[in-house]
Amino acid sequence: MADMNMESFVVESDESEVPSALFLLLDRVTNLKLIVSSFQGWDEEVAASKSSTVKSLVKLKHNFEELRSIFQAILDNVKDLRYEECFARYLRQKSEYVQNNIPDKYNCGSGVIKVSAKTGKTDKLTVTSSIEADCKEQSSTEKEAIRNSPEVFFLTVDEFENIPKYLKGRITYEKVNAFIELFNKVLSRKYAIFKRKKSALKKKEADLWNEYNKQELKETKGLYFCVADDFKNLNGCALDKSGLSILTILRHCKRIRELRTGGILRYVAMF
Repeated sequence: MADMNMESFVVESDESEVPSALFLLLDRVTNLKLIVSSFQGWDEEVAASKSSTVKSLVKLKHNFEELRSIFQAILDNVKDLRYEECFARYLRQKSEYVQNNIPDKYNCGSGVIKVSAKTGKTDKLTVTSSIEADCKEQSSTEKEAIRNSPEVFFLTVDEFENIPKYLKGRITYEKVNAFIELFNKVLSRKYAIFKRKKSALKKKEADLWNEYNKQELKETKGLYFCVADDFKNLNGCALDKSGLSILTILRHCKRIRELRTGGILRYVAMF
């Protein structure tokens, strides 16, 4: 009887109860794995996907930072190019102004090429006969002395505009630079005579040489200067009120300085 019951149990277990028990066990194992993975945070597949996503985001962030750096560099280059463009335009305007306002004393020779600011075309300026004659009148010795004689620099537009109005009055920029040209001309002629040997000079020039020698003192050694009489003796016209006002302007702009010794007022050129 006992054997029959055992056989019946084995048959029942083999045919129906064992498979259902295995499936139930597999379900429980799966549920346990899900529970364990929940406690751990992610299962392996989700964790791998998460890791890949994080790496992609980090790489994307790095790429954005590189793009931002490149964009900033482009902006900086654009600013630099704009500055260079403005500076080049400024230099071009200055160059055109200089070329169109060359003093007459530099126009001796075959002519000067003048650039038109409006058309950009070049026009050749012919030298006037009076300037050519003035250039031809100078002896080779005098020309050499003039080349070796320092000259006062012309005022720039900015310098002139910064001069106080009470000093300028109605004096124009052109008049100031024209007077500087005259000052340099007198200075050059004076030292063209004074640097020569007295014995080689004619009587009139020798008398001037004596006057220049009296003006020289220990304080004036190595200096180039004019006095009021030099303008009359070397240029044929005395200093008027306008000329004295311009000398005050030149002193303000540090083109000259005054030196009064021995009762003589000297206008010393500054270079």
